[in-house]
Amino acid sequence: MNAVSRDTSGDAALRMGLALLNAGNARGACNHFHAALSADPSNTQALQGLVRARLALNDLVEAGDIADRLAYAAPNEASTHEMRARVYLRRGALPQAAAAAEMVIAAAPTSAMGFHLLAAARIAQKRYRDALTATVDARKRAPNWPIPMAQSGWAKLELNGPSAARADIDEAFRLAPKDPYVRKVAAMLAIASGEIRRGRELCESILRENVNDTMALKLFVLSEGPFPLHRRVYRWRYFYKSAGLVVRLLMFLGLCLVIFTLLVLAGRWPVISFLLFGVWCWGAYEKRQRKQRVIAHFAAPKVRN
Repeated sequence: MNAVSRDTSGDAALRMGLALLNAGNARGACNHFHAALSADPSNTQALQGLVRARLALNDLVEAGDIADRLAYAAPNEASTHEMRARVYLRRGALPQAAAAAEMVIAAAPTSAMGFHLLAAARIAQKRYRDALTATVDARKRAPNWPIPMAQSGWAKLELNGPSAARADIDEAFRLAPKDPYVRKVAAMLAIASGEIRRGRELCESILRENVNDTMALKLFVLSEGPFPLHRRVYRWRYFYKSAGLVVRLLMFLGLCLVIFTLLVLAGRWPVISFLLFGVWCWGAYEKRQRKQRVIAHFAAPKVRN
């Protein structure tokens, strides 16, 4: 096969791989990306596609190896740093993810992608004010991109509660109702606002597409009937953030009173301590078992009549 034929076949394989990846067939896309790399080992688009496909398959080790190969082939490209940031985010290596996102910003300062990735890293680090700053920069560069809108809503939800977050999250959902990330943030808002059924339906739709989404799994289990206390604690946390200073102070004093009462009772009747510990252990065990059943349910192949 001559060079022209190899280039043609490599381009065709790349196009097919990207089409399959966008259609959700990551495993099939991998085969075509490998074919494109056989024709041209330095094809950076094929390497990027392969990283995305491996991440979609939850193969983080292979994705990291390919990202390193991409960094060797194109060390100064913004897309290279983007792929590395995505791998670091999935691995939970958050300082490295933030550093890679900042390198994306340095390589492409007019693009919103680097700020979006930096916001993702800051949210995972629970640095919500820094995340909100990054989303502002992302939205300046891409005003109609729903992902930074959802990230802004997530940061505002954690900082100031549901009422502050609703406008951004609702707008992101209006623009991209089928995007998994947007649906996940909308589910967080729904459960925090007491819209349990809507939150459950959103999480269910995500898990039908990707059972490995840990946040959607956590929220789905939280929305289940057997865990009303967990839901109240979850909602109370966001209600506390949206309350005024006086209400926060009263809630804090009430919580201190409850904790003090439990400590006094536990000191007087030690059996209460064992009962509380037993209830906590049972709740943790039941949640873990429920997560495994949910994963098995959504991962099982569906039989069509």
